[in-house]
Amino acid sequence: MAEIPPPPQDTLTLLIEVDKDNIHFVDNIFKSHDNIAQVRRDYRVFQGRPCYEILVPPQLLEETYSVIERLKDLIPIGIVKLLAETQESE
Repeated sequence: MAEIPPPPQDTLTLLIEVDKDNIHFVDNIFKSHDNIAQVRRDYRVFQGRPCYEILVPPQLLEETYSVIERLKDLIPIGIVKLLAETQESE
């Protein structure tokens, strides 16, 4: 499998806790919103929980949070954190 390149410098990384069966749904929702964010399907463990990365341009961060809030009405979503906020706690 090819190594995934790091995100561009001006991209923010969110961690989102969602069940692996729902990550495809989350990905498709973001694609239907003009690709405002890119969902990576490889998960990482944060605070003992599987979380997926969502890459977001800084100017679309608030819109991304808004989409995630609406998704919470449809599927269970746990942790949602900016990666910069989580680096010290890992």
